[in-house]
Amino acid sequence: MSRPLYEIVMSKGATLDRVALVKRPAVENTSMFFSEDEQSIKFSVDEEKRLLYAPAMIPNKLIFRKDVFGSEADTFYTAETIKHSMEAYFKKNGNKETNIEHTEQIADGVYPVESWIVHDNKNDKATSLGFDGPNDTWMMCHKIENDSIWEQVKNGDLTGLSVEMFAKYELRDSNNTNTINMNK
Repeated sequence: MSRPLYEIVMSKGATLDRVALVKRPAVENTSMFFSEDEQSIKFSVDEEKRLLYAPAMIPNKLIFRKDVFGSEADTFYTAETIKHSMEAYFKKNGNKETNIEHTEQIADGVYPVESWIVHDNKNDKATSLGFDGPNDTWMMCHKIENDSIWEQVKNGDLTGLSVEMFAKYELRDSNNTNTINMNK
């Protein structure tokens, strides 16, 4: 039996408040970070930059959720929702705060320095960084000045990004479409 499929949509009043650094990003893509002494990375530059590149949202990627209204489900974002989410994030100044693992404590010394939507996945900067994702992916780069958090990135304890948003789930299947509000 297949799980229900929900589209996550940005409706009027929906917000994307923050992008958190996490160990297991929902988009299942991990970050690329720069360090000359790490053997596990695909490329390296000066560690002084302390940059972490990762996708924030990937269009049409199925994201498993254990508890959507009491049951397991798959969710996804469309390219349009990703565009509106990124715009809402900057409109609300979400870039002023980054947290770790969706906690309320703000991570000092961690902030986004780049953000873009991939328009040509064959020639985009994301591809040159080693990512192999679709067009309309929202990529971000965070500068990490906080020594403790940088150590967590280097140790693999923080590997990607996760969005914090208030939006809606819309049930998608061949028979109907239902709209249900969702929390963070």
